[in-house]
Amino acid sequence: MVVPREESAFSQMTVVVPAAGMSGSLHTAEAALLRGRTVAAVPGPINDPVSEGSNALIADGALAIISTGSLGEALGFDQPLQSVSPPAEQVVTWRLVTNGGLADELSSGGPRSAQVMSDLTRLELLGMIERLPGGGWVPIGHGGGSVGSI
Repeated sequence: MVVPREESAFSQMTVVVPAAGMSGSLHTAEAALLRGRTVAAVPGPINDPVSEGSNALIADGALAIISTGSLGEALGFDQPLQSVSPPAEQVVTWRLVTNGGLADELSSGGPRSAQVMSDLTRLELLGMIERLPGGGWVPIGHGGGSVGSI
């Protein structure tokens, strides 16, 4: 079993997502710094106790990860993360987001709608789409396209 603080020895960079002030993630970040590794953090709302630790890391000099682009840059990628083509199994859903028709597909309630929801989550994790406050989805960094509302 690998203790989280030991995990920092195996990676170039440790990224802390919003973490509370006494979070174990902060111990991992400290261990990474002691090993000479890069530490980055995803900022959170300043009034949320769950974000105190990650915001403090940024204030102390950790890299701020504010977008998939900044994460890709921190990792040394030549191209922004969002310029990646969708995996083959998500191409149909990607086309529904970029060309319209997503709302119709989801409202049908058929077996395909569950797969589309799964695909949307995967595309969001890949940094290719983002969910809008009103419940729609929009492609990131692909020059426009239709917004699919749910």
